Amino acid sequence: LNIHLMLKSRSNNEISYLVSPVTGGGINVNRFHQLFVLALQQGRKKPADWADYVSQILNFQQQKIMKDGTPIESNEAQITELTIQANEFALKQLPILKALQIA
Repeated sequence: LNIHLMLKSRSNNEISYLVSPVTGGGINVNRFHQLFVLALQQGRKKPADWADYVSQILNFQQQKIMKDGTPIESNEAQITELTIQANEFALKQLPILKALQIA
């Protein structure tokens, strides 16, 4: 189920929960975090690789990341911001998602 939900997150941000077999319920996981987990499950090992994966999806859909209420226009700046987010995710949220058997 989680893989199906994460695959849907490639095209939109409508689903913000994944299922934890540990708790038996839904856990709030935002779109980018879902995509980072998806990248990890597809064999991408490092946060920079996850950021590149998400950037490719956003570029294909002609979507931009918002920072401080403004879209990030350049691809390099977008990858930099995604890398920052991926590194923070790896340190803070990923261990929790692994403990909940989501990632």
